[in-house]
Amino acid sequence: NYNLAGWAFAVVGGTLPVLALFNHRAIVPVCAVLALILLFQWGPSKALGQLRSLSILTKCFGIGFFIWAAASTLWAPDMSQSLTTLGKLSGTTFIGLVLIGSASFMFDGHANRVLWIAFISTVSVSCLLLIDIYSGGVFSLNVFGKGIHAPYGAFWFKPVATILAIAFWPIAAFMWRIGRRALAIFSFVLAIAVMDAISVNTGLLATSAGLVIAFIFLAMGRLRVWIAIGVLATAIFATPVIVGSILKPQEITPSLSSVSSAQNSIAYRLHVWHFAANAFFEKPVTGWGLNSSRHIGQGEIVSDSVRGEIGEAIPLHPHNSVLQVYLELGVIGALLILGLLLCLLRRLGDDDWKRSDRIFAFGMFTAVLLFYVVSFSTWSSWWNAYLCYAVALFEVARRSSLERG
Repeated sequence: NYNLAGWAFAVVGGTLPVLALFNHRAIVPVCAVLALILLFQWGPSKALGQLRSLSILTKCFGIGFFIWAAASTLWAPDMSQSLTTLGKLSGTTFIGLVLIGSASFMFDGHANRVLWIAFISTVSVSCLLLIDIYSGGVFSLNVFGKGIHAPYGAFWFKPVATILAIAFWPIAAFMWRIGRRALAIFSFVLAIAVMDAISVNTGLLATSAGLVIAFIFLAMGRLRVWIAIGVLATAIFATPVIVGSILKPQEITPSLSSVSSAQNSIAYRLHVWHFAANAFFEKPVTGWGLNSSRHIGQGEIVSDSVRGEIGEAIPLHPHNSVLQVYLELGVIGALLILGLLLCLLRRLGDDDWKRSDRIFAFGMFTAVLLFYVVSFSTWSSWWNAYLCYAVALFEVARRSSLERG
């Protein structure tokens, strides 16, 4: 029954942006329910059929990562908490496999319905956010009881703004595919306007850089995948050395404004990254154990030459996924994650991609990496669950012009 799957996908696509306004953590159970519906309808063999199409290398890196993450719980500071994180990560991965696998069966009208409802929902929520910000917080005051004040503004909208920044990639790919190019361009203009209004600087960077780098990627020709692999691998290998030894916060932060919340945030992150990189060098091979970041440097406060004491050495996680993987899982974990990313890049280089799909897919890949590098925890359940749905939505967009076989 394709109708049930199509409507389930569509309802979730329309619900998630609205849900994120009120409780972004509820994204996980909603995606889990969708996965259960698809499993019940089609059965595991069909819903998880995409597993068979994965390369042997991808399977080896994926299985190897989970084995290593499980092993790392043995030396983690809090084994119970580490095992909980492993369980959540395993559950989110299973949800992702079901959603992405099932998305490959969305064809023709069903796919169109899913994408149009997602478009209407994301545009509606974006317009609501813009009206709220520029009206001085009418929605925020009446619904949340919060006023929009400097220097942090409507910070409670940052999760939903982040979701919108990712959602517009598959939506734009769909609009471009069906010839609604003005709507594709409008989607990105609206996304940038929302990021700017709420001061989600990471979102602005991710959206803008994603577009620019995607076109550069396309212009590289047949060598694009190998060049991208080389750049990504170099960046990941160099990160702990650059952040731990070359970038010295005490030399950089005095040049940053102490009255700008954004620049104060950058200053704090530089200190956190420096501390995390040096902690990694204490256990470079094995790392400190899965989800150990919150325990490393407990009780230690970092100080800045201009701002004085500015916070914990690591506030729950390093706000840089590359450093977090190195810190918690060591070089072995970083190599396994890198292997998975390189397999994904090779998939983006396959010949079965339309030119426009490839641009939007690589742009989305870049944007997601940037969010991981400067904002979210690698193991954040709500963020990872939404990314699973977003990737599934992109797969639906790719199916939008196909007839059911």
